[in-house]
Amino acid sequence: MRTYAASLTRWLCVILATTTFLVAPVALAKSSKPFKATIVISEFIQPIGSSPCFFLGHISGTGNATHMGKISVSSTDCINFADPTNPNPAFLAFSSTEPLVITAANGDQVRVTYAGTFTIEDGVGTINGGYQIVGGTGRFSKATGKGVLQGSENIGVVPAQGEIQITGTISY
Repeated sequence: MRTYAASLTRWLCVILATTTFLVAPVALAKSSKPFKATIVISEFIQPIGSSPCFFLGHISGTGNATHMGKISVSSTDCINFADPTNPNPAFLAFSSTEPLVITAANGDQVRVTYAGTFTIEDGVGTINGGYQIVGGTGRFSKATGKGVLQGSENIGVVPAQGEIQITGTISY
């Protein structure tokens, strides 16, 4: 009887250990969550005049984001004519030259690359594009995600002033 009880106990321990090792990774898997941010931005536009960037946009701002609370942002983007064969200063394309850094109040960061178009009418630009989350720091060190960005920017003032909305997903 003792042999049977000891054998049963050993098998139960093996089953429990195996189940723990198989279930733990599933429990730790990242799940995609909605991610939204509204950011008020200021942008200093620096003329360069030649490739790869005809203009550089130096961006800073503040706002709020889901999973982060109050945030600050900083980035530099490369701005070019959307159609290089037919330069039209009212239709531009932009992309991040380095990841946009979104910093939460506690210092944790999310890093984002982005690209899109900027259409200007009467001194106001309409922003449309997409973003990709490429990591971060703290609890966002392995963050991933993607989505769209939209907004507007008044380029008739220096620095240019605007607001962007980011809508998509984040996993961390």
